[in-house]
Amino acid sequence: MKVITYSNLNKIIIRYDNQEKLYVKTTYDEKGIQNLQNEFNGLKWYFSKKPEIRDSFLRILKIKSNQNFAKIEIPFIEGYKISVERDISKNKFFLYKAINEYVNISKQNNFRFHGDFSMGNLIFNKSNTYIIDWEHSNDEIKIWGVDILNIFFESLFFSFKKKDYLSKKNLKSAIEIYQHISNVFSDSDKKIMTLKNLIIFYRKNSHIWGLSLSKLPVLKFNENQLKIIKSIENGR
Repeated sequence: MKVITYSNLNKIIIRYDNQEKLYVKTTYDEKGIQNLQNEFNGLKWYFSKKPEIRDSFLRILKIKSNQNFAKIEIPFIEGYKISVERDISKNKFFLYKAINEYVNISKQNNFRFHGDFSMGNLIFNKSNTYIIDWEHSNDEIKIWGVDILNIFFESLFFSFKKKDYLSKKNLKSAIEIYQHISNVFSDSDKKIMTLKNLIIFYRKNSHIWGLSLSKLPVLKFNENQLKIIKSIENGR
């Protein structure tokens, strides 16, 4: 098996078994073990709702876990990924697909918090959009829609490109997508959370991410960028 990556934060090794067409994640770390258990539960919950792939995926999905070690086997899914660092104007089509998939799969009172709903954790093909990497998922968070806001603000973060302004094209796309998200919340009879409150939410629930919290783009905006985001939230 080929080693793909190793995480220093949660001590998880990811390998790919080309013969069996599956990913294998292993860890001896306490937090890593919990993350893999979260991922198994999240994947099982999610793919049980995807009839076109449910049976074949869940037949292969397996976990072995004890207090000292965990190993999860995850089937390969045909499709492609989109770079999280592309401009929001270039990713607009895929953001709509991601948001719509999340809404369709997570009905208001029947959803599982993903915890890292990101463009990098999606697989696209001609017919479907699939949400993967459920390591930070759990069922204790009952605030619907946080994941949707995460993918939007993460895309916005990379669109700033370490500058204090957005290009006209990116600003226009950001306003359009945020309006779509506002409509999603309104249709679901839910109040949309501002970025300010989203940041408070992440810090209050920091135990979910542990050391990975510092990597979240949502927490990295500077003051000038925050002002622009405030204007987007206000519809200007």
